[in-house]
Amino acid sequence: MESLIVSLRNDMEIGRDQSKLVSEMGTVMSIKDGVAQIQGISKVKAGELVLFVKSQIYGLALNLEKESVGVVVFGDDYKIKQGDKVKLTGELMSIKVNEQMLGRVLDPLGNPID
Repeated sequence: MESLIVSLRNDMEIGRDQSKLVSEMGTVMSIKDGVAQIQGISKVKAGELVLFVKSQIYGLALNLEKESVGVVVFGDDYKIKQGDKVKLTGELMSIKVNEQMLGRVLDPLGNPID
């Protein structure tokens, strides 16, 4: 039974990785108070992680509008400038949890910071 679960999990991860290959790119139109307005990512889903390519900072798409998408920045927003490119990751926000994380201090993406 455990080998079946591992096999299914691997198949899901392979499928997710392939969906990343075809990725839509957008452009930062403005950034203020940790929220970036992005244009050109019409296929983004609410709650999807996006990657600011130049600064390698992640963000979370929350405010889906007709012309732009509001993205909360998970990092130093001063590193992101108007005109920077943004890439869809195809992954919804989630944090993997295991026993090694007990008692640790984590950032919003689940990375240990202690």
